[in-house]
Amino acid sequence: MSKDATSGRDEESEKRTETFMRQTGYLLSRVQRLACLAITGAIRTSPTAALEVITGLLPLDIHIKQVAMTTSYRINSLKNWKRVQKLGSHSHILEKMPFTGMRGDHMKTCFLFDKKFNIIIPARESWNKDQKALLPENTRSVHTDRSGGPLRAGAGIYFGNLAEDQSIPLGKNVTVFQAEKYAIQQCVSTLKSISVTGELINIYSDSQSILKALDNPKIVLRKVGSALRP
Repeated sequence: MSKDATSGRDEESEKRTETFMRQTGYLLSRVQRLACLAITGAIRTSPTAALEVITGLLPLDIHIKQVAMTTSYRINSLKNWKRVQKLGSHSHILEKMPFTGMRGDHMKTCFLFDKKFNIIIPARESWNKDQKALLPENTRSVHTDRSGGPLRAGAGIYFGNLAEDQSIPLGKNVTVFQAEKYAIQQCVSTLKSISVTGELINIYSDSQSILKALDNPKIVLRKVGSALRP
């Protein structure tokens, strides 16, 4: 088959795909419009875009693309994605996302039961009843915290008189969960480097999500797994 014939078939296939996507988007917008009218009770002539803004809903075609992209990225991060060279295949969705070359945080599930630390999450009432039990006198205390926003994230560690306090910028592609995990990991690494031995050290964090993830024997996130390594 000549190159001209192959090129013609490719262009025809792309046109069919574009037509199908346009028709599907139109049908999805009609379904979305019915839902918006039912939620808001607006009159029938109200613009669909205005109703979506009022209700805070994404257009269905955009929402479906978002779900498809995040799902394909997650599967690809787990090394379960199979690329198909067939024209029009769904595997080509990864080529439309520039961040697919970045390593994801998901990993194949593993279990770790033998941990050299204890996670304690006291109830709120415990802080008011017996603070001395939560802040023992014969132990060292270290505090970690994190901050995150649309522009950038960072982590902070307060060592007291054990070491120099740290303020760590982490850029804009880091979640608050990852920033807190990094703060705890960096805290442990620093304590090991200054050879603090024979003392009980409490690391305090206000993030229940990372504490529960570290306490859970089931590990599904690569960042959590790296924090648990000796």
